[in-house]
Amino acid sequence: MVAFVLQGNENLIEEIVALQSNENVEFSEPTRTNAIGLSLDSPINPDQVKETILLVTAIFQSAKAVFELLKVIQEKQKSRTQQVLVKDPISGKTVIKIDKDTTDEQILSAIEK
Repeated sequence: MVAFVLQGNENLIEEIVALQSNENVEFSEPTRTNAIGLSLDSPINPDQVKETILLVTAIFQSAKAVFELLKVIQEKQKSRTQQVLVKDPISGKTVIKIDKDTTDEQILSAIEK
């Protein structure tokens, strides 16, 4: 099993959790945060600082399930300006930032580490 923390816009995270709940991935309850420190530390636009940021832990049964979920996020990001950060749940370090320009190769490289 593999786990990552997803951080992003409230609407997007809720949408991802609703769409991708299946036997290959489980999600924790999303945690809302309006912490300015977290918002300012994130690579988001100043206009988005007032938005609610959600954190959710995703637990995957396989690397294939990780790739499939990150591909769903990548597709959703093509029409959005926000980023979704995928973080290591233990260190808190960002593994990959998924936005409209993220490639399949970047996703594969991030999850292979």
